[in-house]
Amino acid sequence: TFSKTLVLGLSFGLGTGLLSQWMLLLSTLGIPYSYGAIALPPLLVAGIGLGSLLFRKNKLAPSGDHPKLNSKFDLWTLLSIVYVLYFTFAIFWLSLHWPIYLWDSINLHAYKAKVFFYSNSLKCLPGFPYPGYPLHVSFQLFWTALNLGAWDEQILKIFFPVSYAMFMCVNFGFLILFVKKRWAAIALALLVSSSMFTLHATIAYSDFMLMFYSSTTIILLLIWQKYKDDRILILASLFAGFASFTKLEGIGLTAVCGCIIAYVLFLDKDL
Repeated sequence: TFSKTLVLGLSFGLGTGLLSQWMLLLSTLGIPYSYGAIALPPLLVAGIGLGSLLFRKNKLAPSGDHPKLNSKFDLWTLLSIVYVLYFTFAIFWLSLHWPIYLWDSINLHAYKAKVFFYSNSLKCLPGFPYPGYPLHVSFQLFWTALNLGAWDEQILKIFFPVSYAMFMCVNFGFLILFVKKRWAAIALALLVSSSMFTLHATIAYSDFMLMFYSSTTIILLLIWQKYKDDRILILASLFAGFASFTKLEGIGLTAVCGCIIAYVLFLDKDL
């Protein structure tokens, strides 16, 4: 089976993506937003899915296909992990000690989410700036506020550092399918060294979530190429769809993913 870190990261991305689509469907059906209306049906479906998984004997991928990994942590691995944990702590601290303040964060996401929170509907959406802009980030801010029971523009940003942590889980779980833990940890250290990557994990922009979904789509396509399991391909298609609901540019990136899978099919005649 896949590592727990990979499953955890994919579960977060799938859950938040489906939750946004569910909230959009509720509005389309004219059902007012409430905690019960939003949370109970997905929880019921998740419970049924988890129950079915417990009784299934077949696994997503044969455990023998995974490389044998050294369970011991050498010096480079430990240093890389400490480096990544330091950045993770800094990202959480920076995100939770500053309110939502950047113009795009307020204009495109926070203002809409705040109106959703107090009106419990999307009736005011046509009067917003850029009403056709994808609503994934706004929905997640709204959902966080709904769980808190109040509008707190500092704590609301917890969604972004958590998304950062889940994306790191996806990357690490993907890398250890192909390389040893040492190189996977070093790769994560190099990733968090990118100032743009860490910056967008602390602000309420849609760019980080677009990166999350589009990059995970490509990762899933690579895993699918290795294991030839159609369920992975379905999951990749869902993540590509979620990317298009995160930012307008996501539509173009979804087309890019389509070109990638076409190229993979062209190269591998056995698929």
